[in-house]
Amino acid sequence: MISGRTKLFCIVADPIGHVRTPQMFNAHLEKCGIDAVLVPVHVTPDKLSEVVQGLRSVSNLRGIVVTVPHKISMLEFCDEFDASASIAGAVNILRRDASGRMTGANFDGVGFRQSLEDATGSIAGKSIYLAGAGGVARAIAFSLADAGIRHLSICNRSQNKAEELLAAVQKRFPDVGTSVADDRPELFDVAVNATSLGLKASDGLPFAIDRLKASAVVADVVMEPIMTKLLTAAEKKGHQIVRGDAMLKFQLQSWVEFIDNCPSLGPMPSVTIPQTNPASLVAPANQIGHAKVAGQR
Repeated sequence: MISGRTKLFCIVADPIGHVRTPQMFNAHLEKCGIDAVLVPVHVTPDKLSEVVQGLRSVSNLRGIVVTVPHKISMLEFCDEFDASASIAGAVNILRRDASGRMTGANFDGVGFRQSLEDATGSIAGKSIYLAGAGGVARAIAFSLADAGIRHLSICNRSQNKAEELLAAVQKRFPDVGTSVADDRPELFDVAVNATSLGLKASDGLPFAIDRLKASAVVADVVMEPIMTKLLTAAEKKGHQIVRGDAMLKFQLQSWVEFIDNCPSLGPMPSVTIPQTNPASLVAPANQIGHAKVAGQR
C-alpha cells in the first residue's frame, strides 16, 4: 500500500502508453517487499531538461527509468556515470542521491544478453545481425561483444551511425568481426530488432526474414505489443523467438541493487504492514445506531 513513506521512481518516455515497465517493476518491488512505486511520466524531448531538473528536488525520488527516445540525450543530465553507461554511451536508469545528484547506468545490454542466453544457451562464437544504432542498440552491441560473439553486423537508417558504433565496438573488442548490413539478413545465427519499429500497428518489419537460415533466432526489444509483427512472422516460419519483455525481466533486480548502492541514502525501505486488530474497527452490534451526538440527552 502506498503511504507517506513510499519511495518514488518514474519512467520517462515519448510516447508513454506502450511501456510495460511499470507493471513489471512494481510487481518485482512488491515481490521483494520494497516500499516503492514506479509511475509513468510522459516527457517530450524539448521538455526533458526541465523535467529532470525539477525531479532533482523531489526528496523521496530514488530513481528515473529511461526509455525511447531519451537514452542518449539523458547522458548530459547525469552528474556521474556507472561504467555500463560510459561504455554504451547511453543510460536506462538514473539514481538520485540525497543531494539531488544523478548517477546514470545502463542494464539494457546485460538484460538482453541474459534473456538471449536463457533461451538459446551461450552466444560465444555466434554471428549477430543487429537492426538499429540508438541507445538500446549500443548497449546490446557492447554486451554481446563482451560475451564473445564472432561477428556483429549492423543495419541502420543512418549508415554513418552504424559505422560509428561498429568502430567503437571493434576498438574495445578487436577480436569481433564487424560489417554494415542491409535489411535482408542471411547467414546469421541471431537477428535482433533494436529499433522502435513494431510499436505502431502501421509499422513494417525492421528487416526481412525470408533469407534467414532455419536455425536463426529472432529477437525483438519492443515490448508492446508482446508479439510484434516481426516475432509473429518469424515464429510462423519456425524460428525460435525471444520477446522484448524478457530483456526487462532480466534487469529488474540489477536496478534494485544499483539504487540500493547509494552511499547517502542506503537501501530502500521494506514494506511495513500495520498490525491492526480487525475487531477494533467494528462497533459492537448493540452500539450500532445508538451513538450519542454532543448535546443529545
